Amino acid sequence: MMEDDKSDNPPKVIIPHVWFGHQSSSHIPFIRASLKTQIDHLSLLSIEIDSFAGVSENEKDELRQNLLKQYAPHDSHVRVSELAAFVDDQVEVLTKEKSAFLRKFSTPFMNLAIPIVLLSSALSEALINSMVATGFIMAGRSELFSLFDRMEIREKWRLGPRLISDTIKVDTGNHLFGRLKELVDLRNAFTHCKIDITSSDSVARIKGTSHRKILINSHGRKLLIGFGSLPDALFDLIVDSISDHSVRFPLAASSFRFSV
Repeated sequence: MMEDDKSDNPPKVIIPHVWFGHQSSSHIPFIRASLKTQIDHLSLLSIEIDSFAGVSENEKDELRQNLLKQYAPHDSHVRVSELAAFVDDQVEVLTKEKSAFLRKFSTPFMNLAIPIVLLSSALSEALINSMVATGFIMAGRSELFSLFDRMEIREKWRLGPRLISDTIKVDTGNHLFGRLKELVDLRNAFTHCKIDITSSDSVARIKGTSHRKILINSHGRKLLIGFGSLPDALFDLIVDSISDHSVRFPLAASSFRFSV
């Protein structure tokens, strides 16, 4: 008789934590590590972006040859001189500084921007969930967590600390809360994306997702890096407002920042 194949039930990837007799586990360190990796990749891409000096003649020649190979099989009836002129026009358009810049960097930039937004949002929610869950366990009010968990992420940050203790004062006027709103709006635009489409007779229309674009310029890149540091900054804002160290220490530990 064959032994049961246990490969379908791999061990869970979690970080365990024990404090004051309580036990907890979390994926937070892995979310944070994944986010850091994306931020590091963005920093490397930024160096390449800032050093962009246009398209060299060698790159233009390579593009020209690639286009000739691409079009020639489909345009064998076209004169060689006409095909060459057409390709030269394409090369001229594609190698203009703005077009060349976007063609080179728009895809790798957005390949980083989207996961940074999603991971920053995920870490933001994970941290406030962890903090409030820890606070409820300490206060013997664990039954309240199911109610708290129904809140939208911005409400969790605004109301969650007060649910733990009304002595915890949250400065919701801090600029970090404005940045959180911006992050969540972008997250929603990506995760609930809808196209903007209008019928040919312009009678019917479905309005698509509307949000501020993430630009490839230095401001846009700083915005993304700011999103990456936002979850821990919000967490520290709350923890720093707690004067009672018997409460402050376990709540601070709920960020799992000490974990590898």
